[in-house]
Amino acid sequence: MHYKLWKEHTLKRSIPAINRGIQTFDNYLKGIFNALQTNTSSVKHENMNGKIQAVITNARGFINFDRFSINTLF
Repeated sequence: MHYKLWKEHTLKRSIPAINRGIQTFDNYLKGIFNALQTNTSSVKHENMNGKIQAVITNARGFINFDRFSINTLF
């Protein structure tokens, strides 16, 4: 309720940077509400992505794709 009133009031002022921020927030609003309701975050996913990126960085030493694939999985 408060967000909707604030959003309407702010959009009337037509400040481009703020309008882009509101649009971005609206695009992710469903995900934000889901995260708040389920009390979850993407920490585990980001951690796994970091580990995979580290393997990719070190992949220059792999002779073939099979060895790279095994290291990515483990």
